[in-house]
Amino acid sequence: MKKNNIFLLRKIAKSRSSMLTNLIRQYASGKISESALSSALNSLYNRSDSSRSSIIPKNMVTSPDPLYQQIYNLITKTFPHREELRPDQIESYINTVSARAVTTERLSSYSSRGVQLVQVDAVIDEVTTDICRSMHGRIFEIGNASSKINSQDSLVMSQNFWEENQYFYQTPTSSIDAWLPPYHYNCRTRIIPYIEPSEPYDAAMDRYHNLIQLREKDIDAVVNAALNMEFKNREKLQEHFIKHKNEMEVNSISEYKNLLVNLLNSPLKNIGLAISARDKTETLYIWDSKIRKLNNQEYYDLAIFSLNKNYIKSFYPKKLDEIMLNFDTNIHKKVMQITPNKVAKGDNKMVTEYDVHCYEFILDYLKENDPADEMEIISRLSYEKQWENIPDDLKQRILAVDKIILDKYADKFSYPLYKTFIDTLKKHQ
Repeated sequence: MKKNNIFLLRKIAKSRSSMLTNLIRQYASGKISESALSSALNSLYNRSDSSRSSIIPKNMVTSPDPLYQQIYNLITKTFPHREELRPDQIESYINTVSARAVTTERLSSYSSRGVQLVQVDAVIDEVTTDICRSMHGRIFEIGNASSKINSQDSLVMSQNFWEENQYFYQTPTSSIDAWLPPYHYNCRTRIIPYIEPSEPYDAAMDRYHNLIQLREKDIDAVVNAALNMEFKNREKLQEHFIKHKNEMEVNSISEYKNLLVNLLNSPLKNIGLAISARDKTETLYIWDSKIRKLNNQEYYDLAIFSLNKNYIKSFYPKKLDEIMLNFDTNIHKKVMQITPNKVAKGDNKMVTEYDVHCYEFILDYLKENDPADEMEIISRLSYEKQWENIPDDLKQRILAVDKIILDKYADKFSYPLYKTFIDTLKKHQ
């Protein structure tokens, strides 16, 4: 199907969805009867009728569409007795029934015009649910999607269903059923016709969202995106440079930035992707295969990028074991190592002065709401396995930082990793 026709279908679907929502709201409020609803739906969806809306061009008109009857049944059968619900619950039901009807309508419309694939398109912001975040970008064959939604009795699948399947975060799309929105009440996620992106980066991220291994050209596109990123602002760049210049053996910001560029251009770099536990953004991790010796221990230069927000989160040496914790599915979501790890796993069991020095920076990060705190939270949790062997002077420095965090920042965040971090600190006080 031609790309301009796909864009037109999106516009048509958006226009009709707003009219459909208005009809459902009128029906729910008792302003129109079931027969009036049926008549209005017939007019809205019977696209070959002489009184049809002009939003659909004549060259795209098909035979009379019985879809209105299917949507009529959906609305009248799933809508509860109005007196049983509060006004806010009624509004939630209206939004969700409308979303289900819109998905049904779009599948029928896309299929009749030759669309073969649909993509889940979520609104990604601070209130996006785990369900929608996991399903965002998933691509399904339209035939399988239509069969699945037509056989689904419930308006939405239960929360237990999603939790039992870990929201499908680590399940390749090829291994799951074609679940389509709405995924929950008041769901904002929709489906759109899928067309292969012309931009290499977009194509790479489509593969990531569906947990399909990235190809060499996809990896190049992601790395090129990272090469064009900067720290959030000049002040953040300055702060990170000052914190890590000695260990990274650089004397200027220019040298610090060149070190990062050299890492991104290195053929021996290691690359991974994950959805951050902290801010739930798509996060890129790139680390060196070259050892940096600090305190007689092996470290590797690590750069962390926020792909959604388009900036560098941090760049400094970390131990391999701590880097690899970013690909633990108990910490982050939708994790993917997109290159084979080129670093031989070392035996870095000892917490060093450098580790504690980096952990002390977390106070600055928490004060400034800097996402670099996440890596130090992960590192601090890793100390627990070595706690009895940490030298007393370093242990006291760790506990001093812990106490300040508990006093000032215990309630700063509520995401699971942070709660685990705070609970861990409390055990030592």
